Amino acid sequence: MVQICEAEWDMVRKSRKDDADKLTGIEKELLSRNVRLELPISDLAAVRQAADMLIGLGNQIKLIASFEGMDKTSKLMTIRSHAHSVRDRMRVVNGLTGRKYDKIKSE
Repeated sequence: MVQICEAEWDMVRKSRKDDADKLTGIEKELLSRNVRLELPISDLAAVRQAADMLIGLGNQIKLIASFEGMDKTSKLMTIRSHAHSVRDRMRVVNGLTGRKYDKIKSE
């Protein structure tokens, strides 16, 4: 039978938790880029839709940030993904393509 020292086990758990909150170089590079949201001012209905999307994004950010089951990197990447989704939907509402990098035109 293996003897486990409770103090050592607590130190290992604490060190793993500390390491989980640190971002690697690649993660810092990905997360350092801003997500830019363009608000469509051309039409009042489009502004209302954009406002609803921004309220939803804010609620998602609050929920994800308060969730205990995810590490810091996962939270930030998920928030970034939701922000990109809202940005793309707002571009469609404004009459533009969903993403600037879409090269393939639908026929």
